[in-house]
Amino acid sequence: MNYTNHLKKFDPDRFLLSFFVNDNQKHSFLLTVDVFNLEIASIRDVIDTPHMGFIRLQWWKDEIKKIYAGEKYAPHPVLQGLAEGLLSYNIPPDDIYQLITAREADFEEYDDFDIAAYARNIHVPLLKIKAKILGEVQSTDALAEGYALIGLLRAIPFYRARSQVVMPSIQPDAVKGICEMAEALLNANRATDRYFKAHEVLARLYLKQIKAAGYQPEKLTPLPFKELRVWFGVRFL
Repeated sequence: MNYTNHLKKFDPDRFLLSFFVNDNQKHSFLLTVDVFNLEIASIRDVIDTPHMGFIRLQWWKDEIKKIYAGEKYAPHPVLQGLAEGLLSYNIPPDDIYQLITAREADFEEYDDFDIAAYARNIHVPLLKIKAKILGEVQSTDALAEGYALIGLLRAIPFYRARSQVVMPSIQPDAVKGICEMAEALLNANRATDRYFKAHEVLARLYLKQIKAAGYQPEKLTPLPFKELRVWFGVRFL
């Protein structure tokens, strides 16, 4: 699989952020992890019944367990890419399993949906894995949750189109409250690697954009000069 093209098409922000990793080997494995994350995140797009969704998520978990056990795993290009890095970078199995388990929430009822818990569960393990790859010693938990909250707000039109509720109310006051929560989390970020700094810069750009739109996510448009603004932001952060 051409990870670069796949990620550029379906997850352009993570594709952009990957350019802030200079080491070629680490960059390659980060792309693999991002494509894996994209694979499990998109299960809800092709499978809409909880039972079948859980089966597919369990398949990923079972195959990755085989990697850690040194057993033969399914001939899937993403699994092959993961096998080349999970052990060499000493990625804890629980972080991968938590990342998969978090996606079970995509098939749950949303009457009492907790957007903060969802943001935390789907993104904290992902950044922990990347911190291990990049040798980041500071916690990335606050950054992960803040970044994910802003991403969820921006994606509200997408979620509504597939009848998935991530917020009981998307009125401006409710959106503003989530933005304030996200901003506080970003303020608590202490990660020093430029890859994580780029996350913070991009999240703050999006946060400013949501505020300018009157806290109405459906009015958001593509961010002008995004790549250049993130690059300058990281340089002077």
